[in-house]
Amino acid sequence: MEAHVVVTANKLSEVEDIKDKIKLLLKNNFNIVHSTLEFEHHKDSKCEDND
Repeated sequence: MEAHVVVTANKLSEVEDIKDKIKLLLKNNFNIVHSTLEFEHHKDSKCEDND
């Protein structure tokens, strides 16, 4: 599985933690044990922060 993950500027320092949480979720919920995640930052992103 491959995915792009958009993070806000205040989350850039947390990329490793976010990646680990996503990979664990994929494994536990969908039995996906191999994934490639590419992290991006777009300052004009309209993504909402859903902590």
